[in-house]
Amino acid sequence: MTTLQTAPVISSAKTNPLVDATTLSQWLAKGEACLVDVREVKEHSSERIAGACLVPLSEFDAARLPHVAGRKLVLHCLSGARSQQAAQRALAGGFDEVWQLKGGINGWKAAGLPVQRDTTGPTMFAVQRQAFIVIGLGVLTGLALGYFVALPWLLLSAFFACGLLMAGVTGFCPLAIGLANMPWNRSTPAPAPGSAPGSAPGNSAPSCCAR
Repeated sequence: MTTLQTAPVISSAKTNPLVDATTLSQWLAKGEACLVDVREVKEHSSERIAGACLVPLSEFDAARLPHVAGRKLVLHCLSGARSQQAAQRALAGGFDEVWQLKGGINGWKAAGLPVQRDTTGPTMFAVQRQAFIVIGLGVLTGLALGYFVALPWLLLSAFFACGLLMAGVTGFCPLAIGLANMPWNRSTPAPAPGSAPGSAPGNSAPSCCAR
């Protein structure tokens, strides 16, 4: 008799609620939450919420998440898609409750709350512009080769178009991350995963990242 293998089921007792930026800001000021950024290193280095630990989704491990008694674990990314994936992994990895910042760091900025920025090197926005240029060239190259050489070259344009669509839906652009790691975009050392660049404004509680 064949035994069917099923994916691990997350207990219904585990919760994955959302928190708005204003409420999270109050939690951080009172030392009631541990904030974890699941974006990639360059994104975090370029622009970040003060006091956030870094555990990139590309190398996510629930064991690396801070677990401080009495503090809520809150995950965030750019807009919410990646933090949702990370939250599911954290729940499957043993956490009973994992909060998500509603709207990600975009929601935080929309609420008028401050972020820390790297002013000494290329920002992630500059890297994204590089990605747009590469995608545009890829689409045009595919169209030109498809018209002048052979129709199958149109698949190159389709490839770049699909990548752009994926980036828009998920908020994650592998091309931008790859470009961020190029020598010309690495003029400043990036923070090590799990580090905290600073303390949240008004938050005198010990950093969760040190735990």
